[in-house]
Amino acid sequence: MHVSYFDKKEKIVCRSYYDSQFLGHATAQDQLSSFKNIFKNVDYATHLIQVSMDGPNVNWVFLDLLQENIKTANPEAPTLLQLGSCGLHVIHGAYKIGQESTDWKLAKILRAFYSIFKKSPARRSDYLQINELHESHEGKDTNYLFPLKYCGHRWLENGKVMSRLMEKLQLVRKYIDSFKKLPKNDERFTVVKEACHHPVFKAILQFSLCIANDLEPFLKLFQSERPLAFFLYEKVKQMMIALMNRFFKPDVLASANSAYKILKLDLKNESNLLSTSSVKIGFGASTELKKLKTVHHTNIRDFQSNARKLLINVIDKMREQSPLAFKLTLYPSALSPTQIVSMSNIKLEKHFASLMELLIESKWINSVTADKALDQYVKLIKNKDFVAEMKKFDIASDRVDSLYAGLLSEALHYIDLWEVVKKCIILSHGNARVEAGFSINESTLQENMKNASVVAQRIAYEGIMKEGGALKVEINQEMMDYVRRSNGV
Repeated sequence: MHVSYFDKKEKIVCRSYYDSQFLGHATAQDQLSSFKNIFKNVDYATHLIQVSMDGPNVNWVFLDLLQENIKTANPEAPTLLQLGSCGLHVIHGAYKIGQESTDWKLAKILRAFYSIFKKSPARRSDYLQINELHESHEGKDTNYLFPLKYCGHRWLENGKVMSRLMEKLQLVRKYIDSFKKLPKNDERFTVVKEACHHPVFKAILQFSLCIANDLEPFLKLFQSERPLAFFLYEKVKQMMIALMNRFFKPDVLASANSAYKILKLDLKNESNLLSTSSVKIGFGASTELKKLKTVHHTNIRDFQSNARKLLINVIDKMREQSPLAFKLTLYPSALSPTQIVSMSNIKLEKHFASLMELLIESKWINSVTADKALDQYVKLIKNKDFVAEMKKFDIASDRVDSLYAGLLSEALHYIDLWEVVKKCIILSHGNARVEAGFSINESTLQENMKNASVVAQRIAYEGIMKEGGALKVEINQEMMDYVRRSNGV
């Protein structure tokens, strides 16, 4: 469990590890009980603004139960705000679903290419010798000459796996063709040989990599711990439009000029879609198809059909619990520096006014604060110096919390607007930090370790990281006294 909050001293949004609960096959009720146990000494009914999570249905049921529990305890408590499922999980899952909808069985193929050389020095040596690489690489690290490990739970991290395989495919083919007989009872070798000789396998790799590259910029950006909820709407919309542009007719896509219309476009209506031969598969895949002779016409048609099927299923999965389906994703974009620079003041004011209505309805602000905040916002976006600061903002490296804190936190004439900004700026855009925490937990685990020890080590780790690392931690007398007494605990 991690907590996001605005640090008044540092004037930035901080995210900190808070506690862990160790659950097996848990129901939503089990999750609620654990949540209440973690926060039993905290007034979460009043101060909890959002619960960020990934997509399993049990999590949505938990969220409903939590909201019901809060309202039962305090009918006047604010309503939790929602931005949908973690965008990172949605996109990884969508790409995986898209691949699984095709006849390519790419996951099985990538796994086979890596595993036939894994922990087999003899095969690796034969591979190098057959490709006349043995002598020139003797005594050197040869890992870069072999296929990379396939990642089953993070499909989009397989971009580098596909890139490596395209580079080394001819080497693997030469090795596999050297077998007079493939090993019995090991289908991996059959899978590898069939892939090496499949007419459109290179095109499959090129297309799969092309789509992964379309999605990668979003993943890289939103894996950051910086607050990015203000940018979620525009970035998700841009990404979906880029993918849909590959298989939707231009006039149909042009008419979908809002997130609502994008979510409502019919993916099963053939009149909306480009023909399979017109799908934009990328230059790499197109180049590979042009190399094929006419005898492979059926293979090409099957490839084009599967390529469109992959794109349709990726978009279809993305639209389930998509952040675009939630009003709260759109309205805070009025505070996005990039939108302030590019959007008209009329649209910005409309979105900010809708944000005020949503926060009033959710009981996070009252109508007086909303009226004042809206008036202050309208004045702010007309201020040339403010707009100039927005133009300097770099989404790849700058912090939007620091930006607004520097402009508003000390300005009394923007006090109500600043209160609204602080509430919105702590909204979570994804669970990258939680995912990273699993790796930290794994590195601390030892045999027979109690749950409380894991939590204690994570808290210690968090404190050390906040100080800037182990060498930056101040060793004072109080700490040394605690260590001396620790054997008596």
